[in-house]
Amino acid sequence: DTVVTLGVTATGATGQAASTDIKALEYFNGTSWVAVPVNGQVTIAAGQTELQVRVPTVQDSVYEGNENFQITANLSPAVGATGTGTIVDDGSPTPPPPGPGPFPTPEDDRPRVQGVSNATAIEGGSSSIAKDLIFDVTLSNRSTTETTVTLALNTATTNGATITGTALDIGVRSVSFDGGKTYTVFTGNDIKVPANTDPTQIKVKLEVLNDSLVENTETLTLSAKTQYETGTGQTGTGTILDNDSQGITIGGNGTTPALGNVLVAEGQDAVFTVKLTNISATDTVVTLGVTATGATGQAA
Repeated sequence: DTVVTLGVTATGATGQAASTDIKALEYFNGTSWVAVPVNGQVTIAAGQTELQVRVPTVQDSVYEGNENFQITANLSPAVGATGTGTIVDDGSPTPPPPGPGPFPTPEDDRPRVQGVSNATAIEGGSSSIAKDLIFDVTLSNRSTTETTVTLALNTATTNGATITGTALDIGVRSVSFDGGKTYTVFTGNDIKVPANTDPTQIKVKLEVLNDSLVENTETLTLSAKTQYETGTGQTGTGTILDNDSQGITIGGNGTTPALGNVLVAEGQDAVFTVKLTNISATDTVVTLGVTATGATGQAA
């Protein structure tokens, strides 16, 4: 008989599996898989040259990328060998282990955008409605490495909410990775989600600019996907409510023109200026009328 001392190393360093990623070392005794003794010593029977050893891995929902661990087999301090195992969690196919199937589908923990919430804001804010659009962007998995989320803001939807041109409805864009406690301004379309971020704590905030333009309710969409996805990803709808109302005044040229007084000689036209208090993004219909009662001091 030959005694072999077995061991396994999982340091948790960069690119290396941690002790929590694997279970106890086992070997096949000819009948079943059993744990390797604490001292690591296993006997290979006389006339045999092989021993099957396995390291069960722990399935979790965290994307870690390829992780290595090492097993050692020593006959003496001077005579030994090392093998490397690699744990893969990106869904790529791996050689099936020895033994009959069926074998489970390879685990794929790569983060994907699970959902983008809808958001509503009112220009200037109110006691019950936020002044900015805040979207929850939820990822499917936590990751031990940085994840890139690509955003697509589509403003060509309803009633002209835009980020370019003359109607600057959206201003600064910022992102939070701690559930909205702190925000960081970003530019461009990509946000970098730090390693080990809680996938439920990502928020994207779009500043809604408070203007004096009378507008209908406006909508836009925000789509998001990670570098591991194709297509458009998940989409949420933002709704912008307007806080401006339309008023009207009549101006004149008399002693109190601001009150709409006009002084005119007989035979001439009395010209009044009808003025809206705010510019409107859509056409405004004004109903005009004139009153001349013929009463004392009144034209007939």
